[in-house]
Amino acid sequence: MRIISHKDYLEYIKGHDQLLMPLKKIRQQFFCETQPCTLETITNIPGQPTFLRVETGNQKPIIPSFIDVIKEVTFKQDYSSYEISRVGGISDYK
Repeated sequence: MRIISHKDYLEYIKGHDQLLMPLKKIRQQFFCETQPCTLETITNIPGQPTFLRVETGNQKPIIPSFIDVIKEVTFKQDYSSYEISRVGGISDYK
């Protein structure tokens, strides 16, 4: 991450892809045992889905007991931030 000037920011937003919808996210970070986890909720699409992101390296992730996993979406392009932004939501999310 780097800090940019106000002028650089204004130039950057002028050149952003107009076909992509900005995603508004709330992130809550915590540790489960020794694994850093992030709950990421997208607040400006229907259903406001929440994703659990776990940094595991090559280990099997430890899912906290207070979280109910509805669907495993790791490596599924339809659930990438880019794709959600491009189509304005998640096609099979209820």
